[in-house]
Amino acid sequence: MNQIFNFPRFIKLLSFNFNIHKKRYLLLLGGVFAALFLFQLVILLSNPRWNNMDWSGLFIGTGIVGAIFYFGKSFPYLRKKETTIDALMIPASVFEKYLMEIVSRFVVYLLVFPVIFYLASHLSAIFATILSEDISYSGFMFASLFDKVPKEAFTILVWVFAFGASIVFAGAASIRKYPLIKTIVLVGAIFMLMVGYFYIIIEVIDLKQGLEYMTRSLHGSKESALMSLKLFLGCSTLITLVYAFFKLKEREIA
Repeated sequence: MNQIFNFPRFIKLLSFNFNIHKKRYLLLLGGVFAALFLFQLVILLSNPRWNNMDWSGLFIGTGIVGAIFYFGKSFPYLRKKETTIDALMIPASVFEKYLMEIVSRFVVYLLVFPVIFYLASHLSAIFATILSEDISYSGFMFASLFDKVPKEAFTILVWVFAFGASIVFAGAASIRKYPLIKTIVLVGAIFMLMVGYFYIIIEVIDLKQGLEYMTRSLHGSKESALMSLKLFLGCSTLITLVYAFFKLKEREIA
């Protein structure tokens, strides 16, 4: 039998994981829906001029924040020694356990969150219309997201989201205690150092013209620069996900 990936065994692993945690999943879905509904209702009642552009911004903002917290909770069994031992004894390969986390985090979140947000927005719009009496509200429509946000900007946002999610995911695989907090602090510190470095280069040392010349030399057009950015984000995301797998593999061997 294939010790790396076996489809029937992987399906059994997914089924086992769902049966064990289905009550927690249902409570999580209910809690997220209720929180989104109440949050959206308060926003609608306090903003009479709420429009589709506002819905798009709220969808992107809450989606990113929710993803950070949800992906930061990946590999929950690695937080304690006892649960780690129990999980490692499950008759499945490391790749299957890793893939299960990918499916239960990335795939499920990308499928479920938009639906929950859509339903909560329409329900909150109905209640806001009833409570305000003289103002009619409408819920979030996916078409408005693509109409209001430029296609190129949306594509870059998706790549940035994937890269950020992979970093948080890798942090959850690498750090035992408080992985989300430690990952955010570490990434934030690195980001601030980079900002400080480029500030010194551009403002203090006054190399702005040199950087602009180098940028124009490397990228003859805006399309070329955007393609390079997407390539960098894509490769960085892939490398980070591979790193997370090998950290999980390291736990299995240890």
